Order: sequence, then C-alpha cells, then structure tokens
Amino acid sequence: MKKWLKMCSVGLTIAVTAGLFVGCGQDSSNSDSSVKRVVVWSGETHSKLAYEKLVNEYNEGEGKEKGVHLDYQVKDNSTYNQTIELALKNGDAPDIFSGTMDKLVEENYIVAIDDLPGGPEYLEKYKDYLEEDRTSYNGKTYRVPVSMTTRGLIYNKDMFKAAGIVDENGEAKPPKTWAELRETAKKLTNPEKKEYGIILPAKYSNWYGSDIGETLQTSVGFDGYNPVTGEYDYSGIIPIAQTYLDMKADGSVYPGAEGLDNDPARAQFAAGNIGMKLAYSFDVGVLTDQFPATCDWGVAPLPVTVEGERYKSRASISMSMFINSKSVETVGGEALMEVFKFLTSDKVIQELYKEGINLPYDAKLVEGIEISDNPQWQAFADLVAQSAQPVTQPKTDATYTISENTEFVNKVWSGEETPAQFVERLEESKNQARASYYEMHPDEDINASVKPDWNVKISE
Repeated sequence: MKKWLKMCSVGLTIAVTAGLFVGCGQDSSNSDSSVKRVVVWSGETHSKLAYEKLVNEYNEGEGKEKGVHLDYQVKDNSTYNQTIELALKNGDAPDIFSGTMDKLVEENYIVAIDDLPGGPEYLEKYKDYLEEDRTSYNGKTYRVPVSMTTRGLIYNKDMFKAAGIVDENGEAKPPKTWAELRETAKKLTNPEKKEYGIILPAKYSNWYGSDIGETLQTSVGFDGYNPVTGEYDYSGIIPIAQTYLDMKADGSVYPGAEGLDNDPARAQFAAGNIGMKLAYSFDVGVLTDQFPATCDWGVAPLPVTVEGERYKSRASISMSMFINSKSVETVGGEALMEVFKFLTSDKVIQELYKEGINLPYDAKLVEGIEISDNPQWQAFADLVAQSAQPVTQPKTDATYTISENTEFVNKVWSGEETPAQFVERLEESKNQARASYYEMHPDEDINASVKPDWNVKISE
C-alpha cells in the first residue's frame, strides 16, 4: 500500500498546489543557452516527492523537447509569504508563485494569462470556473483551479454493524437526513463502553463553520448568501443547529465538546469508540498517518434536512500559482506558459490524486481511476461530482460582522439563545456589513454576486 502523505491541518488544505514560482532575477538558462530555465518555488512539503518525480519526467521528456527546464524548489512553508514579498521587492522573485491576487495585480507583480501566448485558448477549458475575485481581477484571469476539498460524514462501520444499523446486505447504513443522524447517534451510544454516536470538537476555532455553516448548502442550495435573490438567508441553519442541541440533550455527543479541539476529536474517532464525525477529504491522510484508524470506517454524503431534497455540498477549490510579470521579459511568455500548462495539466492532477495528495477540481478528470488500496480517499473523490464551490459572497465591512464560531458556542451551544435568535442576529450583522461596505465603496457593484441562474440541486 502506498504511503499516504500526511495532511494534518485544515489550513494546509485550501492551497495545496498554489505555491509554485520561478526566479526572474536569476540566470534563466542552463548550460545550453537555448534552454529556458523556469524556477518554481513551492511552500508545500507534503507534495514534494510527488512533484519531484513529475518534474523530473517533464524535464527529461516534454521539457527537453521544447527547450524548457523546470527548476522546482520547496521553501519553508512557515516563512513562505515573507520570502516571496521580500523577493518581489528585491526583484529576484520566482517566475511562478502564489500570493494575494488583488495585491499582486495592483502592484503589477503578476501577468494575466489572457495576455500570454496561447493564454486565451488555454482558458477556454476553464470558462465555467472563471470568477471575479477568485480566478480573475478586473476582468483578467490570473489563475485557474487545480484541486478540490470535499466534505462528508465519516462513520465507524464496526459500531454500525454491532448496533444493527445495516442495509439488506448487512453493510453499515449511514444516515441520509439530520433527523436520521440524531436517531443513529442514539443507537450507537453506550456510555458504559465509552462509545458515543458522534463527536463534536466545539473548541476547534472553525467548528461552527466546519460542522454547521459549511453543511448548509447541501440542504438549501447556498451557504448563507442566496445568489439568486441577492439576500442573506441563514434560516436553513436552524434545523441543523437544533439537531446538534438535541443530540447533546440525548447524551449522544462525546462528553466535553466545549474543551475538545479537532485533533483530539480525530484521534478519538481513530480509536474506534466514536460512531460518526464530520470530516474533510484531507482527513483521510490524518486517519491514515497521523492517527491511524483502528476501525473499519466509511465516508458518506452530508445529511440533508428534507429527505429527497439534496443540493451539491459546499466545496473549496484550490487555485494554481501566478506568473511573474517581469519573467515575461527575462524568460519569455512561451516558456512560462509551457510550464504553467504542465503544472495545471490533467496528468499532474491525476497523479496527485493517485498519490492521495489532491482531489481533482472536476470529477471527470479521474473517471475510471480506481484507488483500491484506499477506499476512503476514493469515497471522498466520488463526492467531487456532488460538490460545488459557492458563489463569492458580497464584500462586507468587518466593523459589523460577528465571530460566528464564538457566538454560536458561547450563546447557542450553551443554551443562552435559540438557533433562530442566532440566525436573526447573524443576518442582521451581514446585511449591515454589506450595506456599510458598498456605501464606502460606491464605485463597486453591490450586485456583482447576484447569479439568477444559480442552481446546484441534485436529482435523487
């Protein structure tokens, strides 16, 4: 079985391959002056070995044929952003790299793909994924999608079978709705054996977002901002939050949720005494390497509020790197595009998937590729087709926003206020924050995030 590379923190999942660059301040040629040297920096150590293999193959094959040599370098992730900022100021930054798009564009550090040789034709493939403030800025495109992080319900098959929660074939049967999840958690709970139906890491700084807010789209079709109406609508959170409160009252939740962070929660699930937990696709690496699971576990789609009404679950799409604008002169647009196309190619995406590093941003890219030695990774990959990144929400004035996680834990989870009261406050703060921002920025379009045709409903 391949060694599945460790992905220990949520923070590392959102930009798995976005840290690649080339040094335009360095000599852009090898010993053969006709060969263009493109330097790439990455801050992602977990994918180092896989990229080294792919880059070596490229340099010995396609790159050699086209007179391009890709110099792939891995930098210290903890100081990566500072390293790039300093390199840009000193004029010796890499040719391809990641960072904050709007800032890089405004300071003229990166070049639009549209303006490079073959760029417009290359972007045709991504036309359904291009979006202002994600891939594009002021109508120009600077990066493209490369991978996706999906969400699912992981469950302990051994506990399910022991509790008789099985289908007609005797296989563990995960819940499809929030109501079923509550009832399932009850059946799985046995305090005498220290077994509990579900574990909730309420101390985790993003627990509300991870286990509640990010599950909303699956039930209502959007993640709090409705792009069809252009209004904030968090009412769908009420039944989901109430389910959590009901499970707490039932005694089905692993004790001490308020003091439990996500790593200890994942370790408890791995130990085999927890029935269910909400998880990200990168948790496969955690439960394989960091906390090896001692139980047979599976992955199911997120539950929905109403049976038969399912929408694509909220996903996070990681973007590619950027291309240094100065490198167009020192290296050449053609060579830069050749390397950029390779790094974002279907082949690279497929190989990283097979190595258990990244899921593809498009399910079609890995159709027919079976991962027999890691069924959980395969299961999360199957959820790509049932997932969609939500529309970019309107910009807001931070003065009026509230800390959703802190407010939910301190007031709703504690019983101080109801889910409905929390939702009312949340919607009010969001509306104030949006109105205030666009009052301060009248040149920006408040309706830029309105998408009348948005529809991610799944036929069941």
